[in-house]
Order: sequence, then C-alpha cells, then structure tokens
Amino acid sequence: MASICHANAASLTAGDVPSRLYRSCFDAIRHKQQLAFVYEGKPRVVCPHVLGHAKGVERLFAYQIGGETSKSPVGSEGEWRCFGVPGISKLVARSGPWRTGSSHKQRQQCVEDVDIDVNPHAKQKFSWL
Repeated sequence: MASICHANAASLTAGDVPSRLYRSCFDAIRHKQQLAFVYEGKPRVVCPHVLGHAKGVERLFAYQIGGETSKSPVGSEGEWRCFGVPGISKLVARSGPWRTGSSHKQRQQCVEDVDIDVNPHAKQKFSWL
C-alpha cells in the first residue's frame, strides 16, 4: 500500500507523547481503516481524515458513516464530525469501505495543528513515530 502521508518535522515537540488512542487514530488514517468507538455515550463508525490538536487537545476530524450522533442516527449519506480524542472510548480499527463527504467550500475548523491528513496533498507533520 502506498503511503498517504509525508513527514514535515514537528507539531509535537520531543517531550510530547501522543495518547494510545491518538496513535491508533493515526495508524487508521495511514491505512485508511474505519474506526468504531463510543463518544458522548453514542456508538460511532467513522472514516478518519484529519488528526492533530486544537487548543492543546487531541482532535479527530472524520466522516461519520454509522452509529448515532448526539441528536439522531447518522443519515445514509454520512456526516462530517469533530471529536475530542480524550472523549473516545472502546476504540476499534477495522477494515471496511472508505468513505468521504463531497467537497466542502470551507476549510475544516476542528483541527488547528494538523499532524496527519488523509489528503496526500496536505502538509503533514509528526515527530513521534
């Protein structure tokens, strides 16, 4: 499988160590795997796209394709969602069809400091591999 990410030296400093959940999300993005987990008490199934930090919190921007949202079940088209990684539990990476939403007119606002983006043209930066 061709690599979908490129190293660009460091949003994380040498002393920063990502959480186990963060590393699992990172690997799922690299391998285009789905993630199933519980967030805010609701089961979620997502295709993870962008991982990094916002205001010092590990954040995941993903296309949710199954499970529930805080308000309702996910529609058949799927939905873009932002998740705080510390709020994720029962995380499982799995094989399955990779889905993404149609292009959007605005840049995502979930992740400020991006470590990995499934888009091969996005700038990548990570130092803890």
